[in-house]
Amino acid sequence: MEKPTLREDGQPTLAIVIPVFNDWESVAMLIRGLGRSLGSDERAVHLVIVDDGSTEPEAGLKEAVAETPFTGTLLRLVRNVGHQRAIAIGLCQAVELAADRVVIMDGDGEDRPEDVPLLLAGLRDNPRSIVVADRRSRSEGPSFTLFYRVYKKVFSLLTGTPISFGNFSAMGLATATRLASMHELLLHVPATMIRSRCPIVRVGTDRGHRYAGQSKMNLVSLVVHGLSSIAVFSERTFTRILLFSAAIFALSGLAAVIAVLLKMLGMATPGWTTTVAGIVMVVLVQNAAVSLGGLFVVLNNKRDFALIPRQIAPIFLAEAVRLDGRSETRNAGSEETSELAI
Repeated sequence: MEKPTLREDGQPTLAIVIPVFNDWESVAMLIRGLGRSLGSDERAVHLVIVDDGSTEPEAGLKEAVAETPFTGTLLRLVRNVGHQRAIAIGLCQAVELAADRVVIMDGDGEDRPEDVPLLLAGLRDNPRSIVVADRRSRSEGPSFTLFYRVYKKVFSLLTGTPISFGNFSAMGLATATRLASMHELLLHVPATMIRSRCPIVRVGTDRGHRYAGQSKMNLVSLVVHGLSSIAVFSERTFTRILLFSAAIFALSGLAAVIAVLLKMLGMATPGWTTTVAGIVMVVLVQNAAVSLGGLFVVLNNKRDFALIPRQIAPIFLAEAVRLDGRSETRNAGSEETSELAI
């Protein structure tokens, strides 16, 4: 089956990837907001809504799309794969559609529709870059803000790279194709953007407020999310831990040697000095051994390329439904959908 290119009258194309899990009311409001923000300027917009294994029906979704000049596809996944993997699958769909530009945004309203034109304007000026939303203000509570600050510090310490943006971004087709070919994308989208070595352009935006319902994110989810971003740079993290352990081990050894020399010279030293130094050295040797072993495992796995998102995305696709009534619903078992070609 021939893949649609989404081009009409020579207009450039735009695909907007939106993951959702049981948050259909917010997504419907977001789509209407996008219609107001983009409807007059972007006539060839295709919405890629990724249903991440929702257990509630998508009430109001088709009606919201019908109120806009956009086309759309709902990708129903066979199970809940998580927010980042859902984005990766949606990005693969955008690449298959050959959309000239791709926007990634959350569906709860915290990524504001009125900021999409700002990202697209930045992309026009920097077509080879990834344009990300740089939050000037945030709407979360103090506990989340504190955790986020700690997370950024830990990420920078372990990877040697700062991170200060989320999923809300815009990019060209070549960049989207590059990301969709990186297995790290399944772990953490923003960290993979950094690892891709594509230029990052920041555009100042304010974080919006959730349209409806409650966030599905809890403390455990936040910790897993943070660790996943660090795992994108696993070999770098293991190497930095190894070097840090070696440096502290050397200092502990030097302290032990100095303590022994002072005792041999008859000078008084605390009795616990050598004991503490010895314990620290043993702990650091174990830490270094674990880090070295982990580093070898990571590097060995990189000899054989892991499955990339574009290869495994069809496995998780249950069915793809056009939201504008232009084609029939097809399930993942059919031959036409074997490569996510909608």
